[in-house]
Amino acid sequence: MVPILTRSAIMTGSVMFLCGTASILSWILSINQIPQMIGQLIIHLSNSPLVFLLLCNLTFILIGCILEGLPAMLILVPIFLPLTTQFGVSQLHFGILVIASLGIGLFLPRSAWGSTSPAPLQSWISGNPLCRLRRILFVCSSGF
Repeated sequence: MVPILTRSAIMTGSVMFLCGTASILSWILSINQIPQMIGQLIIHLSNSPLVFLLLCNLTFILIGCILEGLPAMLILVPIFLPLTTQFGVSQLHFGILVIASLGIGLFLPRSAWGSTSPAPLQSWISGNPLCRLRRILFVCSSGF
């Protein structure tokens, strides 16, 4: 019971640390009016909602490769959400796009947080054919 509580406390602490630093970064960005500058840049590129959604999609996928979902949302949603009303995009549609894009980014190579097992050493040593297939696919998709 104690090891489970210890792991749970460590995981909770790391997630809260990520959320806290993401909130601080989001606050710094808003103080320096970075969201307004990014919004003007996107509006300057195109007035099409499709282009806006495509740029948001690519941004969230790329950021999803690097960050966990919650910190990425805390940083980027305040930047892009005011633009949804300017482009006439439904906020529900935008929310679904954010969640799906971050989910895709979670499993993309380089960091691929979602494709690594909680016990990586065990899966590398294991003789399970499914673990071997997963190891081969992970190494091939990483570009090695």
